[in-house]
Amino acid sequence: MRVLCDIDKTLPTLVRPVAEQKTASKLDRFAESVEEVHVMVKDLNGPKGGIDTECQIRVRLRNMPPVIVQQRSESIGKALYNALERASRNVARSIEKQTQRLHGANRRLPRTA
Repeated sequence: MRVLCDIDKTLPTLVRPVAEQKTASKLDRFAESVEEVHVMVKDLNGPKGGIDTECQIRVRLRNMPPVIVQQRSESIGKALYNALERASRNVARSIEKQTQRLHGANRRLPRTA
């Protein structure tokens, strides 16, 4: 699983290693299904304040459509954390659906007495 980070130049330099580490940690359990994760963090309106930090995460999965989530928040950490939570849930859901399709989870199991 490859993690790529594009961080807005106006944000602190510490954001990149933290984003890489948090992303790898959060999505590591899906490493067999994930080809690449692209994290983009940007400050939408500079030092004005408010809900202006945006984090977009694109997860490219093997043999499945990509998962794309976008989260805005007043802080970098909160935007990244919430986006990673949503991406993790959506990746798990995509993998579950793919597994059900491949293994015929809709078949009925025999009844036991």
